[in-house]
This record gives sequence, structure tokens and C-alpha cells, in this order.
Amino acid sequence: MYMKLLLSYPRSGSHLCRFLMELLSEEPTISKFSIKDIPIHQNIFDKKIPFNINGNFNDDACYQFYHSLDNGRVKIKEGYNNIDNKLIVIVRDPREVLIRHCGKRLKYKRWDGYDEYFNIISQFKEFKGKKLLLFYEDMLTNKVQFIEQLYHFLQVNNKKKKEYVLNNLEDLWKLSLNAKKRYWGGNKSNNEIKHYYKDIDPKMKNEFDEYVNKKLIDFPYIRNKYRL
Repeated sequence: MYMKLLLSYPRSGSHLCRFLMELLSEEPTISKFSIKDIPIHQNIFDKKIPFNINGNFNDDACYQFYHSLDNGRVKIKEGYNNIDNKLIVIVRDPREVLIRHCGKRLKYKRWDGYDEYFNIISQFKEFKGKKLLLFYEDMLTNKVQFIEQLYHFLQVNNKKKKEYVLNNLEDLWKLSLNAKKRYWGGNKSNNEIKHYYKDIDPKMKNEFDEYVNKKLIDFPYIRNKYRL
């Protein structure tokens, strides 16, 4: 059995991505982050959504979702030599997501809690199987492109389902955002791409910028995406 993994740092749009993955593929995503984090199609929505998912799936054959690679929770290195393994990583602007997750005032002088963000990017770089890098910002500003990328990578052969998603983009985004029974803190940025960094504590800004830029030296595609 080969691995199918979805990785993201917290607050990076994993709930919405899993929502779309389940809708397009008609297979559940299995969270390894918390037992309370049920497959997205089991959430309660304001309208009926055609996930078309029944209970006859082997969890090990579905995409496994992780927020962290620490403590041996996912032994991703075991699959580096298997080109059939699949990995999807969702990335959000580090200036936004690190502040969102740890607070605007950046009270922490130690950056240990931030390192996992860069560990995930490093795992993507080293992964030898099939892989896809997705950006949180594209979910909000390039929805059609995002759907096309995801559909192609999942190797879904269901054009009617893709057409349904593309024809109902705005409604589906709202339904995902307002779902009940989800294990998710909700959206506090009102879908703004640049929301948290602008309010950073000025006393911490230079130190924070230096830390982020140093960490991204080996990841030019992330620097280019966010013009860092």
C-alpha cells in the first residue's frame, strides 16, 4: 500500500482543501491530527452537497492529513524511495500564518513553534514520489486554477463533478466556511490575503523578518511567490 499524504501548517486552508478533495474524488480524507477531526463530508452543511461518499472505504487507502511531522506521527521518510507515494502540501504566506497561529504581538522570543512550517516545506522538497504544492492564497484569488490543479493531481475522471464544482464555486466556499460539526476554529481574516502581518508589533518586526528570510534561503519558489 502506498502513502497518500496531505500536510499543512495550521491556519493554512486545510479544511477547505479537504472539502474540495472529498467532493472531487468522492473519497474521504482521514485526519491524523485529532480523532475529533472527522472527514469533511460528515460535517453538517446548510445545503445538501453531492459528496457521494459511503462508508465502504479503507482508511489507509485515503489521503491522510497531518498538521505536524514531529514526534514520529508520520514516518514520511519511509516512502521517499517509492515513486508511487503521493504528497499534497498547502502553504500560506509565512508572515501571515505564523502570526495568525501564534498571535499578533509575537510574544515568543523562541521560534520553536514556527519551525514546523519550514519542516513541512522541507519535506515537500525532499519527497521523491508524486507531489503537489498548493497555495492558500490561490484558494481565494485563483479558484478555477486551484480546482484544475487539484482535479488533475487527484487523477479524478469525473468531468460532471468538476463542472458542478466550477459552476458553484462561490456557494461551495460559503458552505465550507459555515459548516457545523467541524473541528476547526473558523476564519478570522474575512478571506483577506494580507491581514495579520500589517499589525505586527513594531518591536518584533525586524527580528521576525530576519528569521523568516533566513529560513527561506533554500526555498526560492516560496520567496518568489510571496516576494520576500
